Amino acid sequence: MAATTPKLGLVQFGVLELDLKARELRKRGVKVRLQDQPFQVLAVLIEHAGEAVTKEELRQRIWPSDTFVDFDHGLHSAITRLREALGDSAENPRFIETLPRRGYRFIAQVKELGEDPQSASLSPAGLQKSSALVLAGLLVGAALLAIVLDLDLAGARQWLRWQGNPSIHSLAVLPLENLSGDSAQDYFADGMTEALITDLAKVGGLRVISRQSVIRYKGSKKTLSEIASELHVDALVEGTAARSGDRVRITINLVLASPERHLWAETYQGDMANVLVLQTEFAQTIVRQIRVHLTPQEQANLAKARPASPEANELYLRGRFYLNKGVFSAWQMSRDYFERAIAKDPSYAPAYAGLAAFYARAAMVGPLTPQQAWPKAEETVDRALQLDETLAEPHALIAQIRLFRDWNWAAAEKEYRRALELNPNSSDVHSNYAYYLRSVSRLDQALQEDKRALELDPFRVDLSNHLAFDLDLAGRYEDAVDQFQESLKLDPDAIGTRMLLSNAYEHRGMYDQSVAELVDYLNLTNQRALAANFENTYKTSGFAKAARFLDRQFVARERRKSSPASWDLACSYARLGERNEAFNWLERAYAEHHGGLLQIRYDPDLNSLRSDLRYRNLVRRMDFPPESLPR
Repeated sequence: MAATTPKLGLVQFGVLELDLKARELRKRGVKVRLQDQPFQVLAVLIEHAGEAVTKEELRQRIWPSDTFVDFDHGLHSAITRLREALGDSAENPRFIETLPRRGYRFIAQVKELGEDPQSASLSPAGLQKSSALVLAGLLVGAALLAIVLDLDLAGARQWLRWQGNPSIHSLAVLPLENLSGDSAQDYFADGMTEALITDLAKVGGLRVISRQSVIRYKGSKKTLSEIASELHVDALVEGTAARSGDRVRITINLVLASPERHLWAETYQGDMANVLVLQTEFAQTIVRQIRVHLTPQEQANLAKARPASPEANELYLRGRFYLNKGVFSAWQMSRDYFERAIAKDPSYAPAYAGLAAFYARAAMVGPLTPQQAWPKAEETVDRALQLDETLAEPHALIAQIRLFRDWNWAAAEKEYRRALELNPNSSDVHSNYAYYLRSVSRLDQALQEDKRALELDPFRVDLSNHLAFDLDLAGRYEDAVDQFQESLKLDPDAIGTRMLLSNAYEHRGMYDQSVAELVDYLNLTNQRALAANFENTYKTSGFAKAARFLDRQFVARERRKSSPASWDLACSYARLGERNEAFNWLERAYAEHHGGLLQIRYDPDLNSLRSDLRYRNLVRRMDFPPESLPR
């Protein structure tokens, strides 16, 4: 398609004028040098002033399809030269705003001046003729006006009916783009993204994709339509964030996915001190725009802005940034930031919740022992709830403590339910609640929670594995295999998934496939000699002997450790049929309050122990609720 320019004459914005016929840009009457492609980009943006213009639309208008160009580089270069000519900037735009992953928008007010007055003139005869034409035009116009108004009003009523009730039941908040030019400020953009997700997640009538699944689109070149299709959402929230000293600039856009249409945008420039109020207002406005129904409790929760000193909030955002990373060294940095935030503002409840989340994670996966970490987690989470009972995260953390440390089933369920009331879109809470339900043998409900967690966080391998594991427990072996294979599509390098898939194949009686997955697992974990011996034993002696060989190898290796894994050893001995050893290690796991014991009611590795009175006695001592009587 050939390049075109809008059919306007002379337009003005600020002290600048654009003469589209003369193809000139003038500043206070003085011509500004502007090359052809930047001029065409400006012309198209002004033609659609106030509207989003996608990169694809610019490509079609300015770069003909039969011309080979590096389009992204060409467009970026044209925008850069254009901003230089206008005296504009990407960080604080007055004229051209960047819409991440979409395109650009001309944001200044545009006044159309028509023809250049220097080139427009009429003779006396022409003036008389023009007067007659004007009078005739007025008479005809008067006759047409009523028809046009009636048609316009009818169309407007139809458009407003559609506009007032867009079909939006799900959305994703894409990572806000850091426009500061300083990667050290990523924490601020990421923190604002997470805050928006957290606030919108309080709305039960809206499915909000969790942070872990949207973070993959940070810096993505995919179009909004592609992202919405992958996440199965009706709308997307996107924007930018920049910080310089105590000043911030945040732009938020709400975009309908299909048909793609810009619904709302707002830009804030101001002090860092107002950010907490600002993020709440953004969430409230988005909810109003999509007309989602709110319960009175949700209205109250969404309207609540938590005051904090700017310094404490900044430290908290930095803490969250490091807690979201996957290594313990980063988690330790998060603890430092949370503690500093509390020192700055001892009344800031989210900082206590963040610190409690650190200790809970340390208790579950180390390196702190549960005896070291759980008391600190409980102390800080209690303080968070004293300051703000409406925070969902502390309720979820209390539920974890009651479940994994105390085995207090009723209290754990109560806290999980309260957390879901306050944040019905938390994938982690749904998944953890499923773990509780599985522990008390309510497997059908556990599967529902697993599925909901995966809907909210569709790219989380661990959530996909949790669903597959529960399908396997439910005897739905074919579905379990299919789900584990979906996990491997999400992450082919997820080594642990291969071990779980091997178990599911074994339960289906598909031993060749089970062995293949287990051999892959052993090779990928640098146990090549063991893999070769296991595979050879299977080929010569069958699956049962090969499995026993592997258990013997595991037991011998684990017994040599100074801190052997009590639960895993108990399971291995149970599979080997050595009951006394199995119960010895189960008792050790009981003394440690090992989290694996929550699986005692359903783990198939313990099938050989279930008829033993020692098994029934152990289950009784764990005081499961009535619906979890021993099988």
